[in-house]
Amino acid sequence: KEHEPLAVLDVGRFFLIDANGAIFKEADPSEMSGLPIISGMDYAEWKNPEEPGKNLYTAIMALLRVIEQQDRVFSRQSVHEISVDPEMGLTLRINHPMTIHLGFGDYAFKLQRIKRILGRIRGSDRIPAVRILDAHNPNRIVATPKDRNTSEEKKEV
Repeated sequence: KEHEPLAVLDVGRFFLIDANGAIFKEADPSEMSGLPIISGMDYAEWKNPEEPGKNLYTAIMALLRVIEQQDRVFSRQSVHEISVDPEMGLTLRINHPMTIHLGFGDYAFKLQRIKRILGRIRGSDRIPAVRILDAHNPNRIVATPKDRNTSEEKKEV
């Protein structure tokens, strides 16, 4: 094998990318299992990272490198999707299911804090399940509970 797939780039068609960010082939559905899917970028932005979307390409590659260093909570197998927004940054969808807004930068620090928070949530009967964590500001993570029958109240953790 020349390339080891790191993630799948969704640009209307699915392509495998390697650890250097190189697109090396169109993805067969059987090859996509266990790999995060990157959505929200087009092919031209990915192929020309020197162009205006460079910060998005750089952010995605930085996050993928952090994920490669993680254990089961934020491993490639547990991260279903990395969604890209030029204004808001990166958002993870993990297999729990949960949405985690990361924004830009400090990914290792943000994921470590979130991992500790998830441990507390899972270890407590008194804390409701969470459907969204907003970690744009790593010093103030906002959690939105799953139970929509109660108020749509956000809790700062």
